[in-house]
Parts: sequence; C-alpha cells; structure tokens
Amino acid sequence: MSDVDCQLYVILPADAKPELERLLVRAFSESDIACILLQTDGGQLDNVELAARINEAAHDHQVAFLIEDDAEAAKKIGAAGVHLSREQTADESSYQIARNVLGTEAIIGGDCGSSRHSAMVLGEQGADYVAFSSSPASHAPDTESPDELIAWWAEMFEVPSVIWQIETPNDAENAARLGADFVALNAEIWRNGEDALKTIKSIQDRLAAIKSSN
Repeated sequence: MSDVDCQLYVILPADAKPELERLLVRAFSESDIACILLQTDGGQLDNVELAARINEAAHDHQVAFLIEDDAEAAKKIGAAGVHLSREQTADESSYQIARNVLGTEAIIGGDCGSSRHSAMVLGEQGADYVAFSSSPASHAPDTESPDELIAWWAEMFEVPSVIWQIETPNDAENAARLGADFVALNAEIWRNGEDALKTIKSIQDRLAAIKSSN
C-alpha cells in the first residue's frame, strides 16, 4: 500500500454566523486544515460580507476557500474556487460554465455521490478533485459500497478524491487508508459550537498519526 497522506477539508453551513467565523480562525491555528467550503442556499451566496472575511482569514492561514455552486460570488471575493453540488454535477456542462467564469487557476471540484460515471466525466473535464459520499445510505443497492468506490478511484485515477460525511476519527482513518486524499467533515459539527474544534482536532490528530506511522 502507498503512503497515507490525507488532509482535512472542512464544510461550513450556508447559514454560518459571525460566531462561526471566530471558531474557524481558532481551528486554523489548532489544526492543519487544507480547504474549507461554504455551502449556499440554492446555489446562491447570501452573506457576501461574511464570506469575504472568511476568505481573508483562510488566505492568511494558507487555506483554500471554496464556495458551493456560486462561481460569480467566488470570483467577486477572490475565493480559491467553487465546489459543484450533486445537483450541478448531474449537468455535465456545469464544470465548463464554472471554469469559464473563474479561469484556469481556480480550484473546481464536484460531488459525485456514488456515481463512477460522474466522477470520470469530471476528471476528464479537468476537475481538481472529485467528492464521494461515505454514507452507505446514499449508495444504490446495485452499486459498490463506499469503501469499494474510494479504493477503486485511488487505484485507477490521479485526480484527488474527497470523501464526504466524515464524522469521527474512525471514519477519517478508514477513508484515508483506502486512498482518499481529503476527508470532508460534516457542516453539522458547527451546531455544537466549541465542540466542533475538538472534533476537528481529534480527526487531524488521527490523520497525523497515520501519516507518521507510514
């Protein structure tokens, strides 16, 4: 097995408040976060001012900041790029539309659910990553398990993978050992206030321990 080097990808809820901004800055200092994603409500960013402040804080800590679906907003505030939701990746033209708005240097990835086809299409189009669900409930009965999908992608393709719906250190370790490049923590962790920082740190520590044991 190749060396495990999996990084943290943290998701922020669409209704993020200024208090979350404060916690996020602490998380940047306490954990090694590679990327953050701000979700949107219906594909449109509502609080541009808050997003701009988060983008600035992320930039100061060398963390990539992405916005869900809204390429125009990402361009306006100078975000690193966009993440295309499952609704967007179902339309194969969505990637190129976002790329036309943001240019060649932006990060553009997308949610592929449990679909090999969507992942391969995105990869061929030039996406910077593909995201898969880690939840068995999101996978159709006649498809492979989440673990099989993650391992298949890691073996066959160079495009990085992000594994969605990570909640615990054990979830993160499983995805990392299967070959995931990033693990994405549920936005729901922020509902727990200060405890979100403990969750992020515990998963970061587990990933660091795996890497050091390679």
